[in-house]
Amino acid sequence: MARRLYPNHKFEVFDEQNIPIDNSSIDYIFVIAVLHHIPDELIQSYLLEFERILKPEGKIIVMEPYLCKERKLNNRFMIWYDDGKYIRSEHDYLDLFHAGRYECQVVKKFTKCFLYNEIFFTAVPTAKREL
Repeated sequence: MARRLYPNHKFEVFDEQNIPIDNSSIDYIFVIAVLHHIPDELIQSYLLEFERILKPEGKIIVMEPYLCKERKLNNRFMIWYDDGKYIRSEHDYLDLFHAGRYECQVVKKFTKCFLYNEIFFTAVPTAKREL
């Protein structure tokens, strides 16, 4: 469907183990409403690949729905409505990135459409591993 809607763009299917992009060649990686569909162990694989393809000053920009202690009604709605099986708390998302050796900065937390808690944060690798 994406190819039909955007014929001038390139789309590829890949797995988390081997993103077909050169080492240290990407400035920004945008991850928008994806992580809550992926289990923790696969996210760690993606984080390794993201580190490989990011330039030394590269950054991951993330926006995800998140569970918030203060907004129980919103949490229930998101769990009921959303197809993602892995909606996490703010700390759970940040802990995943910290475990992958990323430094995170929360930019903003907000509510979308009255009932969706969203978190917007950036992540940068703390130190490049040997490739």
